Amino acid sequence: MLKFLLSLILIFISVSHASARELVDEPGQVIRVGVFPNPPVAFLSNDGSWRGISIDILQAIAADKGWILKFVPGSFHKQLAALENDQIDLISMMAFSEGRAKNYMFTDNYIISNWGLVYSKPDTKVNSILELNGKRVGVMRNNIHDKAFRKLAKKFALNIEIVPLDNFSDVMKNVQSGKVDAGVANRLFGVLNADKYGLVQTGIIFNPINIHYSTLATNQRVIIDAIDKQLGLYKNKKDSVYFTTLDHWLHQSADTKLPAWLVYLAIALVSIIVLMVGITLLLRRQVAARTHELQLEVDERRQTDRLLDELAYFDSLTKLPNRVSLLDNLRISIASAKRRNKKVAVLFIDIDRFKTVNDSLGHDAGDQLIIHVAKRLQTCLRGEDTINRFGGDEFVAVLHDIDDLSYIDHITERMLKCLSLPINIGITEIYTSICIGVAVYPDDDASGEHLLKYADAAMYHAKEQGGNNFQFYNIELTRQVQKRLDMETRLRHALERNEFRLYYQPILDLKNNKPVAVEALIRWQDPDHGLIYPDDFIPLAEESGLIVLIGDWVIDEGFRQVREWETQGLGQLELAINVSSHQFDHKRLYTKVISALKDSKLKPEQLELEITERMFLNISKDVQESLDLLTKEGVRFSIDDFGTGYSSLSYLKRLPINTLKVDRSFVTGIPEDKDDMQITTTIVSMAHGLRMNVVAEGIETEEQLLFLKTLDCSRGQGYYLCEPKSAEEMTTWLQEN
Repeated sequence: MLKFLLSLILIFISVSHASARELVDEPGQVIRVGVFPNPPVAFLSNDGSWRGISIDILQAIAADKGWILKFVPGSFHKQLAALENDQIDLISMMAFSEGRAKNYMFTDNYIISNWGLVYSKPDTKVNSILELNGKRVGVMRNNIHDKAFRKLAKKFALNIEIVPLDNFSDVMKNVQSGKVDAGVANRLFGVLNADKYGLVQTGIIFNPINIHYSTLATNQRVIIDAIDKQLGLYKNKKDSVYFTTLDHWLHQSADTKLPAWLVYLAIALVSIIVLMVGITLLLRRQVAARTHELQLEVDERRQTDRLLDELAYFDSLTKLPNRVSLLDNLRISIASAKRRNKKVAVLFIDIDRFKTVNDSLGHDAGDQLIIHVAKRLQTCLRGEDTINRFGGDEFVAVLHDIDDLSYIDHITERMLKCLSLPINIGITEIYTSICIGVAVYPDDDASGEHLLKYADAAMYHAKEQGGNNFQFYNIELTRQVQKRLDMETRLRHALERNEFRLYYQPILDLKNNKPVAVEALIRWQDPDHGLIYPDDFIPLAEESGLIVLIGDWVIDEGFRQVREWETQGLGQLELAINVSSHQFDHKRLYTKVISALKDSKLKPEQLELEITERMFLNISKDVQESLDLLTKEGVRFSIDDFGTGYSSLSYLKRLPINTLKVDRSFVTGIPEDKDDMQITTTIVSMAHGLRMNVVAEGIETEEQLLFLKTLDCSRGQGYYLCEPKSAEEMTTWLQEN
């Protein structure tokens, strides 16, 4: 009986598919198109007709072919059911994924690239995916960003209540009304509609995709192929209906502007609120100061004797035991462990990028950060363990009477996790991390002083791994520390002895393969160790502060060389120079660049300063002001290795960035790695959309070059085009090219 029923079901399915309409590529063919609102890709206009990017392009194709389009509205998940039931022939837009490709047929040419964003009300504090834990988030049911967001939440083990809705408009309405805390929408819809609902981007960006025309994989191939062929022809002509449609809909304003009087009223209200807050803070500070003075007067005599003892054995800022009491504590702990046949672990802890916080936010903020870190570290220890402030931004924890070394792993992991959460200093939210070096008694040594030294060496090894990790000591680390100290000494003399060299790699215009710029790349010609590459000495230069003087030399030498090529008739080349965040301190970079431009007689437009995404984690006032001042002078800025660090649209919008440089790690995988191809496509498309230049780094094969040209990537550099050369070799190359 069961086999009979199964046979009937299979017969029914085969008959259903067999009865599906067969479409032909001929004039007069009626095509039922499933549509759903997703502005500006598709939406119902005021006159009752369906418009948008995918609709207008499909209508143009239908006009060329003589087809008749019949639009069938409904939510996206209903359109999927309609395809299965042969109620429609085609869906006007569907994001491609490998999973969907098993059931649906897509055009090879995509309509437009897109990605997912999370939106919220301005007063909802959401800066990262972690802050959505415990909140309600609206999504468009069965949309590809819905599935991607669920995976993202699961990856971070977040307890997020997902609220499925029919379309992106409903998502934003629910956020606006407070029914959900945040909502997921695509970038195109958000650009045109977020302001209308009073919502803002949170900075959470995910899931780059391409949108295609689509149908079931089992039928309608004739129509899909015809659409794909015509779409490909459109995309090969810059003046075609494809590009005029994109230009029309992507530059539409978001409905209406606020009345001028309302803007002025809002400004006035904000000014009053700021003034009131300022007065309140001032009064609080005055009251607190006066209260503190009175308290000191009352307790002065009683505190004097106690303070003398505390100054001798305790840190005045964190109230933790200090360096003096640490050595006593270690001696006692080691003696106890020896009697009881136990182990003692010394954890040397250092705050990552503490100097950046100190320089950008001031020493008061730095002190507050140290206090917060001390409190968090204390919560990670057992009652019998101890922690001391060793000095500056360094702490030492001593784990007493250990039986199992796995306990050390447990404590260090707990510390790293505890310090990964943001710390609020006043109104500023700071993200920080720590490095931990571990030495163990009696495994590494029986002396407390030696254990401290070895844990310190292990901590520096953790820093060399990029920070935010812990490392155990081994004898090799002592040799590495000695090698590091030797390199720092030699590095200090390298400038005086003129041991640095600049190599130059040309940046080519990919349309004509002509050099338009050179990137200055520093090398160290050490008399004893030969040619040293920047990865081996720049981190040490930044840590020691020598990067400022080295950076000044690079600017002077690079400007001089480009000017020399110009006087030799080799063209007016642009110069790209990497700069460090340390060079921005006290507007030093601004002063240096203006002076060098004046001396070399180069135009400001010939200079492009390359900065990394890491600089934007805690951007200082000096950095912001220097960027603005140099931009006013005509100097341009690019983001180096874009996509490998703190990628966020917020700083692209807020800061004067002219160029995005696609990191070589994405270009290297082309064409074998589809993810690298998709990421590169998204970055180039985003740069074009933001009217930025884009440079692809690390081009090493002809296939990579051809792929980048199809994306209309304007510039590129890499060993396939030309490897870095000395000034003399580059002169010859420029003469030949």
